[in-house]
Amino acid sequence: MPHLAGVVIGSQVELGALTLIQGGVISPTTIEDHAKLDNGVAIGHGVRVARGASLAGGACVAGSAVVGEEAWIGISSSIRDGRRIGARALVGMDASMQHDLDEDAMARASRPDVATRPADDDPSKIGFAKR
Repeated sequence: MPHLAGVVIGSQVELGALTLIQGGVISPTTIEDHAKLDNGVAIGHGVRVARGASLAGGACVAGSAVVGEEAWIGISSSIRDGRRIGARALVGMDASMQHDLDEDAMARASRPDVATRPADDDPSKIGFAKR
C-alpha cells in the first residue's frame, strides 16, 4: 500500500542521527513543535508525537500511536501500534507499552532477576570454554 500522506515536522524539532520516520498511509506522520527525537529512534506510519515530547535513543513507536505533550519515552522502550501515551507521562527505559498510559502516569520495565553463579558451577554448561 502506498504511503501517500507523508510526514509533517513542526518548528524547532530536534532529530538525532539515524532517526527513522515513516510516511503516513491515510493520515500524515506528525512531529509537533519542540519535540526531541534522540539517535536511532523509529517512528511508524501515522504516529503523532505531540508538542514538547522527548524520545530517548532507540525508542520505537509503532504505527498510529500517539505520544502526548511533554511525554518522555525512555531509552530502548517501545510503544505498540495504536496506543496512546498521555501528556506528561513517563515511559521508563526498556518498557514495552502494550496498553494506553494516562496523563501524568509512569510505567517502567520490570527489573531483571540477578544472581551470582556458584563458585563450583561448570562454565562450559552455557557455552564458555574452559581456559
